[in-house]
Amino acid sequence: MLIILTAVIVTALSVSYLANKIFNVEPKLSTLIGIGTSICGGSAITATAPIIEADDNEMAVSITTMLIYSMVALFVLPLVGEMFGFTDQMYGILAGASVNDTASVVATSFEWSDEAGAIATVTKLTRTLYLVPVTIGVIVMRIKNEATTTNNQSMKLDGRQLLQLVPLFVVLFVGAVIFATIVPLSDSVTGLISRVSKLLMTLALVSIGFGVHIEQIKKAGIKPVIIGGVTWTSVLIVVVLLIELFYT
Repeated sequence: MLIILTAVIVTALSVSYLANKIFNVEPKLSTLIGIGTSICGGSAITATAPIIEADDNEMAVSITTMLIYSMVALFVLPLVGEMFGFTDQMYGILAGASVNDTASVVATSFEWSDEAGAIATVTKLTRTLYLVPVTIGVIVMRIKNEATTTNNQSMKLDGRQLLQLVPLFVVLFVGAVIFATIVPLSDSVTGLISRVSKLLMTLALVSIGFGVHIEQIKKAGIKPVIIGGVTWTSVLIVVVLLIELFYT
């Protein structure tokens, strides 16, 4: 699985960079699209946008682009899974490795099966952990760029800043795993948690729909959407090929 996730990161960042050579949008915008597609959509964009000094409009357009393809994934991934005859395990990895945001990963995978949902959730949260090294890489690139233009002045990165890079939901996920391991939970409790989680995921998907701002996309033009589509499609193809290679 780690090989697949690493390939996702490399593919998304590389394709978004190369696609921007053709469509020529603001480099910060294409960078945010690549990072959002590679890791966890809006969370990754929010974490890295201040580092590259992206403005509010670039953040809004890149996040909206992520949400568009997260919604597309809800319809496309089941078709892909059926076309290739994926098992629950294979489909869970597909969803966790290729869908942009966590809510859509959970919705897409649990619609297939509970086992696929559990695997997709772990895959997605493992993928989210890549946010730390990728963000540090962005910081290093900025430091190097500044060193060439500001007489070797550079940013300092301390331990507190590193901790702030870790998304809160990953911390809560690890805490929940530790809690469930230490404290035995009855079937009635886990069943209640499951029902509540599905309700919350439904509400999250509604919020995703409200988060799509058509006017922002119109203002930025179609190019960012195309870059996002090319990048996400490339990731999806790579994930399918690697699943076929390693799991069949």
